[in-house]
Amino acid sequence: MVLPVVAYGSPILRQISKPITPDFDNLKLLIDNMFQTMYHADGVGLSACQIGISIQLFIFDTIQIEERYAQQHYKIEKGWGRKSVIINPEILQISKATHEQEEGCLSIPGLRSKIIRPSSIKVKYLNENFQEIVEELEGLNGRVFLHELDHLKGILLIDHISSLKRKLWAGKLQAISNLKIDTEYKMTTIK
Repeated sequence: MVLPVVAYGSPILRQISKPITPDFDNLKLLIDNMFQTMYHADGVGLSACQIGISIQLFIFDTIQIEERYAQQHYKIEKGWGRKSVIINPEILQISKATHEQEEGCLSIPGLRSKIIRPSSIKVKYLNENFQEIVEELEGLNGRVFLHELDHLKGILLIDHISSLKRKLWAGKLQAISNLKIDTEYKMTTIK
């Protein structure tokens, strides 16, 4: 089921999400609904707080844009894209090298900005079966992981931009905060 996406201005986007345990009710259904919602909104990642549930859970799928992204931004072999469920994530290590790339956010539709993030990260998390995973992520996979992890900490895209850009976006951010984003939402709807 496609769920409504919470828009910028909602207090839940500023909350620190709580860890979850294997006894969380209807987790599989929630994850399935999150993927449907993310695909419907033309996104590559979605955190639970973006659908109004403040828990340490996010999903992402970079397989869907693998070829286009690899051609435009990185010289990466085919097969780097992935589809993941991330529960109770932690950052273990961050590279000193960084990369600047444009990002958008499903909760702040229509606004995109270049953000500097580490080029690679080492992370630990639980998958949907609550098995512990430790791995290194780089490129878009690492960027999406960090973007969604920010959501779990109450950090938004606008917290990574300059105060001048925030002032330039003020009117659009106000308009977004007055939106009620429903299931007909698409990431590219508002310009």
